[in-house]
Amino acid sequence: MSRIDVNHVYPGLLYDNDCFCGVYDYEPMVSAFGQRTLVAVDDDEYQADSYRLIADGLRDGERYGLLMFGSGSYSDGDALHKCESVEEVQSLLDRLLDSVLWFPSKEALRQYMEKHEWEGEWLWHHEAFHDFRQQVVEFLDSDHA
Repeated sequence: MSRIDVNHVYPGLLYDNDCFCGVYDYEPMVSAFGQRTLVAVDDDEYQADSYRLIADGLRDGERYGLLMFGSGSYSDGDALHKCESVEEVQSLLDRLLDSVLWFPSKEALRQYMEKHEWEGEWLWHHEAFHDFRQQVVEFLDSDHA
């Protein structure tokens, strides 16, 4: 996927005199990765992990992406809050974009959701992930695209 310019995602990152203006919301970044967010679940626990199912492309040729990231619930643990420059925000955006798992169809996504060995993953121990997984399966079972 082509690179996304962070200045288009967060217009006005620089104040007058080129002072950095921090950003604290991941949603503009996630929205830039796909055309729509189909399922979104955020963990309310201390680590505040986030899970997104996003869609990219026209409905007939749509791809589906899984994005799972830890946003942290405190500024010292949150990667976005720790960014101190436009370059650091760009680097985080690039890393998150590279971490999206893309699937060419609902069926390919269904196969992954059903066959992946989730129990070995860190997220298996988080209730929010199980909620997300259930909502993705409900989406896959629905007529929604």
